[in-house]
Order: sequence, then C-alpha cells, then structure tokens
Amino acid sequence: CPPKLAYDAAWLLLRSEYADDKVAGMKLLVDGVLEPARRTSVATARASASPSQHAATAALDPALHLLDDLETLFADESLNGVCEWATCDGLSGRVISRYVALRPESARRVLAWSHRD
Repeated sequence: CPPKLAYDAAWLLLRSEYADDKVAGMKLLVDGVLEPARRTSVATARASASPSQHAATAALDPALHLLDDLETLFADESLNGVCEWATCDGLSGRVISRYVALRPESARRVLAWSHRD
C-alpha cells in the first residue's frame, strides 16, 4: 500500500472511539509509513543523494506532518482522541519513538510536550 494511503487510513483508524481500531492505526503508521520512510532514508544516504534529491523525497513523505497531526489527536480529549493511557503509551512507544529515531531533530519538540498542562 502506498505510504500516503497508509497514512490516511491510519488517521481514520486513530480517530475511532475503539481502542482496537487505534492499535490498527498505529500499526499502519509504523509498517506503512515510518518503516518505508526509514528504508528510503537509508537507501538515499547510501546513494549519497544530492540535497535536491533529499528535498524531493521529503516533499513526498506523508509523515512530514505527523507531529502536527499527533498534537491535534492528543489535544482531543473525546473518545476520538487520546483519552486513555493505552492509546497514549501505544503512540509514544510505537509511533513517536520511531519517528524521533528517523528524525532526531524532532526530539526537542516532542520533549516540550511533557511540560504542557
């Protein structure tokens, strides 16, 4: 499944009120979006791609706005957001940790979330 399609499907599942749907959405984000992005990143680095090739790859990356979307999800305290510990832990352990490993520059932004009310 193309990463953009996996990303869109994952967000439909993550916005569900049911925990099993949210888990499926997390799995789609990891397997269908973040893992392909990691493989592409490794392949691009090995090929010593030019900066313009890196920019073109990033522009096609559906995970580019992942943290923006996650902030919206965490801010939603309804059943359609992150309203209980299992979803919070799942997103943190499965999705956000892999995203930060892929994009270390995002670590400060994620860390700042821990200081919010």
